[in-house]
Amino acid sequence: MKKTLPVLIFAGLTMFSCKKHADDPPGAHLLGFRSDRLIKINQIAIIYDSTAIRDSIDFIKPPTSRLYEWKITPETNAAVWGGSYKNGLGSVAFSRSGNYQVMANIYDSATHNFLARTNTETVRVGTDTLFPSYSIYADDVLKISPGFFTESINGGPRTVGLQLICSTTRAYGFYVDFQRTSSTGNNNYSFVFSDSLRLTTYPFTAGYNGTTQVQQALDLPGFTSGMTVSLNITWLNKVYSGTLTLSGSGYNINWDNSGAVKFTN
Repeated sequence: MKKTLPVLIFAGLTMFSCKKHADDPPGAHLLGFRSDRLIKINQIAIIYDSTAIRDSIDFIKPPTSRLYEWKITPETNAAVWGGSYKNGLGSVAFSRSGNYQVMANIYDSATHNFLARTNTETVRVGTDTLFPSYSIYADDVLKISPGFFTESINGGPRTVGLQLICSTTRAYGFYVDFQRTSSTGNNNYSFVFSDSLRLTTYPFTAGYNGTTQVQQALDLPGFTSGMTVSLNITWLNKVYSGTLTLSGSGYNINWDNSGAVKFTN
């Protein structure tokens, strides 16, 4: 029995080509990919019938006149199917590494009469595992750069606020973002950063190696001119505290910059 993944939306993913092989059966439908064919454990490969699914609308809602019965060799129960795989547009992830041959028999969904079969394609699953989050380096330093912004509410006067632009010092080779919680009250702002970064493309892609720091803006709602507020930031399970004062178009920071959370100009 096939295990299934939640329904997933495939719009906007990169189209990959497909090709016919010499040993494919006559009249075989050609399988195409809208993802990488070389994937990690738990990473999704998106495979579809490129002969029958051609229009952009088909990738949002595939035709239901055909029923696809997928076969994977070797049969190791490592595959988890999702999406509209019964109608020719499926997502599949594997819980074990290996090379897997994928094909489908196609039937009329009303009569279940055999119509055709697809060619066979190979999905290669490496030994690495794709995780939804990755740990922040233990020696990473959170840099904070305050900056002013303006906004207009319901067409009213423009107001000035202060944002804290946070950035890692270390670079991360994935499409990642901070995971954090926040709380405000009694002239106090608290931000608690998780010790891991969320992979925003999970489970579709593993991202790319890169040299980019992770960045995110912290809002300070209700922080207006003349106020002095307490600021508490939890970074790598340690709390750092100080004060902020906002006066007109300027601000003052009382903060110990010797720790792993540093304010910069």
